[in-house]
Amino acid sequence: MKNDLDFVKVCAFLKITAKDIPPNATSENLDIMIYQKRISKQLEISKDLLKLATKVSKLCIGDMSIDCAYLSKVTLLRQLNHYKTVLYLAENLHSDTNLISRSMFEGALYFFYLCHDPKMMREWRLYSCVETLKLIDKAKSNGENVPQELLNAVYIYKDEYEKAFKKPNGEFYLSWKKNITIKQMAMKTKHFQHLYNEYYVPLSDYHHWGHASLAYDFQITDDNQDVNVNTSSASLTMITKSLDLANSSIYSLLDASINIFNIGQFVTELKEIMDDLSKIPFAKKRD
Repeated sequence: MKNDLDFVKVCAFLKITAKDIPPNATSENLDIMIYQKRISKQLEISKDLLKLATKVSKLCIGDMSIDCAYLSKVTLLRQLNHYKTVLYLAENLHSDTNLISRSMFEGALYFFYLCHDPKMMREWRLYSCVETLKLIDKAKSNGENVPQELLNAVYIYKDEYEKAFKKPNGEFYLSWKKNITIKQMAMKTKHFQHLYNEYYVPLSDYHHWGHASLAYDFQITDDNQDVNVNTSSASLTMITKSLDLANSSIYSLLDASINIFNIGQFVTELKEIMDDLSKIPFAKKRD
């Protein structure tokens, strides 16, 4: 807490009373209690967001030969799967929440990086032909028969995908991203610079087995003979960041999907849920 006034306001919002605070509570004990309460409040509202996302996804119906519609629908469906996992893990105060929320950020970033440019969306979709072609070449090298129908379906787009993805040395790029990094995408995509710096990067220590997160999540026993799972204010801080990142990712995609599939009846409900999330202590509202 920055000061006593902040502490009083946070406790009032999270309904923490003097009775909840042990007589000999340390600063760490208090921080753990506050973050646990905050996570509970985040989850309470996040479950409403999950229900709304489920309703919206069922009505995202349209011509899936249109690149934007297809990109939106498949991204939303995968985000929903991730989101359910994030909420389950966070409810159990499990730090693997960090891993899934980072994946949600990446999915949302890919969508918004691509969706503003029809040419880029087209290339993203075309890369499936490159991947199929690699499988075809592997099958041929193994002496397997490849159906002519499959060959025809891929080769019809040969000029397009070769122009988009073939490097000067004759090899294809390893992915549709053409060596563009997550950071580079985030810096080029509106609003994602903040999410990248304030959420995605701090969560990377756990993702990449950093020493700091190992210290946050595990503690050597007093007899020095074992290691126990540890709940610390630092590990809980990362879980709250993960929930904020997951909520932001699913919200931004829902907002876009509602517009793409013309289902504006959900706009008010979505805004109300996000307004509730923005009132939680330490939340940072972004336009």
